[in-house]
Amino acid sequence: MKQKLFKKLAAAALSLVVVCTGLTGCSSSGEEKSAENESKESEGGEETFTIGFTNRLASDVFLKTLEDKFVEICEADGRFEVVLADANNDSQKQVEQVDNFLVMGVDALVLCPNDEDSLVPQIEQANKAGIPVFTFSTQAS
Repeated sequence: MKQKLFKKLAAAALSLVVVCTGLTGCSSSGEEKSAENESKESEGGEETFTIGFTNRLASDVFLKTLEDKFVEICEADGRFEVVLADANNDSQKQVEQVDNFLVMGVDALVLCPNDEDSLVPQIEQANKAGIPVFTFSTQAS
């Protein structure tokens, strides 16, 4: 099931990249889960997964559009719950948000890092826990 989750998240992340690429010329500038990483079931009886999504600056039209499209894709599938957070250009705030996602036991992380270095320890922690991490707009060291 983890492999199917990874494939679905990779498809959503790829869709995010496609949207990002298509909109580049147009840009102008939750419910908690237990730390045990248990899945819930959707109304259709399928296993559901929680994705922690932190945006560098949700007031940026381009980044907000990417966030909205990602949520739209996940909602259309019906098996993904997206927990959103906005760092508002504050690296320390974003570190705390990702720490909270890890404590919640999210199944995956989608990050728009505020800078290249601040989230490295959280990404390494997610990697050790087997939590897939996707970054967009800014890469992490």
